[in-house]
Amino acid sequence: MVKHNEHVSQRKLQNANTNTTFVFSCNYNNYSRASLKNCFAQIPQELLEMPEQCQMDTIDESCFDKTFVDIDKQITIINQSFQNEGIVFSKEFFKQIQIVGQIENKFIAAIYVSFSNNYTPYIILFDQHAVDERIQLEALIKAEVHENGQFYSTSLEYPIRFEVSGEELQILISMSYRLKNIGFNICADKVNSMLIVSSIPTLLCKYVKLNQQIKMPDVIRDVMKNEMIFFQENGRLSSTFPFTYHKILCREACKRAIKFGQQLFKNEIEHLFKSLSQCQAPFQCAHGRPILTVLSEFIDQESKIVAPSLQNITLSQ
Repeated sequence: MVKHNEHVSQRKLQNANTNTTFVFSCNYNNYSRASLKNCFAQIPQELLEMPEQCQMDTIDESCFDKTFVDIDKQITIINQSFQNEGIVFSKEFFKQIQIVGQIENKFIAAIYVSFSNNYTPYIILFDQHAVDERIQLEALIKAEVHENGQFYSTSLEYPIRFEVSGEELQILISMSYRLKNIGFNICADKVNSMLIVSSIPTLLCKYVKLNQQIKMPDVIRDVMKNEMIFFQENGRLSSTFPFTYHKILCREACKRAIKFGQQLFKNEIEHLFKSLSQCQAPFQCAHGRPILTVLSEFIDQESKIVAPSLQNITLSQ
């Protein structure tokens, strides 16, 4: 039997780049390798239940209202590192984990040995939907952005004309370099105070085609408005991933990602983690939430191996 100490320690998972802190609990136990799987029976049933409101393919866009997205090609986020005292999550982390299996076809369990913390082993739980959502998001971004950092653009057969004020027209024309980088080609009709858009991001073409209730001029206006607000508030052009694009891609990534309840075989899990290790931000889902949690830290106090009682865990085949 794996014996649990009476106390539960609150541990902090901290993003070293953003100072965002997530708190979770770690149960400290006596450790034997063969009995690791037995600890999964201790997971509260509430953790394994899928909230009713999450069983939809749609997303409440309000969750993005306070999100600041910075995933521009020119911004370095590859060296992202999470710390939990002696445990450090960086890209080297993926070389040091051993997959155990799935729990309730919702989470993927793995063993991680921290070389920087006296070879202490940890049980790590990954949210399989969040893992694949991150992979899908970065794949979608790569498909929409050229190697030079510009979004792929589609020429319009009939340019779209927007009536704007003289001041707005002047600001938008001064932003033409930024707008070109995010997929727009624009010119000005100063006589009639009109902004003429002749090319738009291919991303927006696909989005409007799939959502026919949405009008292209409204989407363009939304993007332009956000860019202008940033310029006016900061006195410079934005260099970040456009907010509207991020919402669109997050929604699509969520739809494409592996769902809770979906069984995965060993080769599928291995492929999933290989893809995750190649992501620029491998420890966050598309919406910025952590994709993993440290379930337990174990201390080897006995050499005796006890046969585990497998209840909720399914070994990868």
